[in-house]
Amino acid sequence: MINTSSPHDTRGIFARNLKLLMGEHGNVAELSRVLDVNRTQLNRFLSGESFPRPDILQRFCDHFNVDARILLEPVESLKGPTTGLKQELEKYGSGYNYEASGRLHDGFYIFWKLTYGRPQKGQSILTLVKTVDGIQTFSGYMPKASGTYFMPSDPQKRRAGGIIFPQDDGFSMLAFDPQGRRISLSFMEYGYMSRLYVGASYLSTGDTPNTQPYVPVAMQQLPPDAQHVLAAARDSGLRPLETIPPAIRELLLASPAYS
Repeated sequence: MINTSSPHDTRGIFARNLKLLMGEHGNVAELSRVLDVNRTQLNRFLSGESFPRPDILQRFCDHFNVDARILLEPVESLKGPTTGLKQELEKYGSGYNYEASGRLHDGFYIFWKLTYGRPQKGQSILTLVKTVDGIQTFSGYMPKASGTYFMPSDPQKRRAGGIIFPQDDGFSMLAFDPQGRRISLSFMEYGYMSRLYVGASYLSTGDTPNTQPYVPVAMQQLPPDAQHVLAAARDSGLRPLETIPPAIRELLLASPAYS
């Protein structure tokens, strides 16, 4: 498997968040004592050299009153107010019901896809779905090598996401490229498989050599615990097709979008 830099990204985001939270709650020695975490190990978390085991991550979450999103999102957004997104969207589509349908649950997912570039590879992205002011949004971090072009080293510049639009038979996901270069639109169908959605994604691009603009995708919900989220974060990135879990790979390769 080609693991581009997702673990490094996760460590960096966690380190930044931990520094900000500690600014409100004391120093290294105090936090080490309160959470019963070795001071050397805590300094490694703060420097971005490593991230904690699931049980230790839970201690941080409980102490600072945050959740596992501390791995993916700036800490400011975990405690901030809602953005008024619903009101903003209603300016452009007053006849459309943007309200989250309840069939897609908030939480962490693995977004599986084949790359737009050729030769095609597999790609997995740890993705967070959350409802903001009644509207479902999603976000995740693209690997530095996305399959079509190389992304910046700074993970904040590779943070992608967008809006989820509920439909009768599924949902659409409008994603914005972190560099503002392209937009992708995915449609996921509700099916008989619980918490697993399959569909296709279209990349807005011209006639680009070695690019397949229409690819199969799947989205798999993770159990709501830190252990599964950490494992998915470590495993995110590009990979050969044969290393995709067999059940997911079969769904992707059986899609009409695969060619």
